[in-house]
Amino acid sequence: MTGTIVPFRTRYPGVFGDFRRELDQMVENFLGSENHEGAAYFSPLCNVAETENHYDISIDLPGVVLEDVDVGLRKGELCITGERKFEELTDGKWHRYECPRGRFQRIIRLAADVDMEKVDAEFRNGVLHINVPKAEAAKPKRINIRG
Repeated sequence: MTGTIVPFRTRYPGVFGDFRRELDQMVENFLGSENHEGAAYFSPLCNVAETENHYDISIDLPGVVLEDVDVGLRKGELCITGERKFEELTDGKWHRYECPRGRFQRIIRLAADVDMEKVDAEFRNGVLHINVPKAEAAKPKRINIRG
């Protein structure tokens, strides 16, 4: 999935998010929830905030370990990839398996005003936090008026 820092829009705003969840539930009811082989790819939720000096990106990755996450920069894009491992059931059968798992990828196009050399990432409590500083030239400046 590709997103941009500015402007940022969700794929399923408002009522469409509810519609998508209802549609997912109908498909699950029709196919049954025992077949979770098709859920081998998911898109983690992402928040992007902007301050005067930087962009803050947070990606929810509960159940993912640090060793299974990779963050990279390429051609003005921030690429987050990884995998949430499938929880094997050794005895019994699943009645419901709603937690997404499998490989994931999020690509966020960075604005031209960022300092790519100073991007920093931290993973804590199942959330990946990425700090993308703005370049010095992009920060607002006050211009004195002579009179």
